[in-house]
Amino acid sequence: MSCTLKDVAKAAGVGVSTASYVLSGSGLNKVADSTRERILRTAAEMGYRVNMAGRMLHGAASKTIGLLECPRSVVIFSGLVPMVCHELKKRGYQTFYRGGDTPCDSDELNQEAIDDFISRGVDGILVACFGQIQTFPRDRCPVPMTVFGGRDWDVRVDLAQCAWLTARHLLEHGHRRIGFLLPDDKHNRDKLRGYRKALREYSVTPDPAWLIKVCPTPDWRQEIERGIRRERLTAICCSSDFYAVKLMTWLQWQGYRIPDDIAITGFDGISLVDSLQIPLTTAVQPVEQLAVTLADTMIRKIETQTMSRLPKPIQLPGKLHIGHSCGCSATAEPEIDWETVRMYL
Repeated sequence: MSCTLKDVAKAAGVGVSTASYVLSGSGLNKVADSTRERILRTAAEMGYRVNMAGRMLHGAASKTIGLLECPRSVVIFSGLVPMVCHELKKRGYQTFYRGGDTPCDSDELNQEAIDDFISRGVDGILVACFGQIQTFPRDRCPVPMTVFGGRDWDVRVDLAQCAWLTARHLLEHGHRRIGFLLPDDKHNRDKLRGYRKALREYSVTPDPAWLIKVCPTPDWRQEIERGIRRERLTAICCSSDFYAVKLMTWLQWQGYRIPDDIAITGFDGISLVDSLQIPLTTAVQPVEQLAVTLADTMIRKIETQTMSRLPKPIQLPGKLHIGHSCGCSATAEPEIDWETVRMYL
């Protein structure tokens, strides 16, 4: 026999209204953390399940959110998506996830994704876009939408500031011929803007020849050698940690010494960069803070039924993580946490 809300309340030693606040996800701020945890634990032990269909039939919110991840996602999405789901769950919401098959530039597929989520009765939709040339049709979405990244963003990381941090750090080391390695510049405009801003602040004119485009091209080896030998680059900023690690591996295979012959910086803040033979200096995107901000923004939009873009979009700054690839000395043996698997610094 299935248990009722009243059964859970009695077993947890609280009133029915208090149990309802917690199990419905509404009014969580009205209940102490210890009480909330006791109610949730009791409900789980008793096998209690909220009847969402019944709630929706009575006009109540479904307490569900659609989360759409567009293809060609940046590396942080692999950790960001579960973090956002966790933050939403803490606030009483479940998520429906869809990803990988919906280009943000396709109006037809955009509408298909929206319709799919709406058919499931979601209260809001959270979209994670890649790059800066994408947008999403808010005017065709009947529920509040929160967009991370893309052109029409509500929340994003200040990528220009992150790139500025790494380029400025290399400039402080005395480098003046600093390259930028990337797959293509269409999706890295903000990063390039920050890189160029740092150079100009040190009276260095950014040279287009200092851009090293390694993808999509089979001539990436010649492209890297061109930058180092012909352009005499002494340092290279990379558009991601993955590119930085691949570049360092190839350079060391060719006999280059890092950072003595050429300094390298990354971008994103993947935790494994500290475990490299030469720890990587990198710009860290604030993934945990981003997950909290996205969850809070989505719920606030649902509660206020805000259908438009935020009047003051939220841009989060990154931070610089110092390794040895830039030329800084290793100050201490790296801390290794064997129990926790942490994707980001």
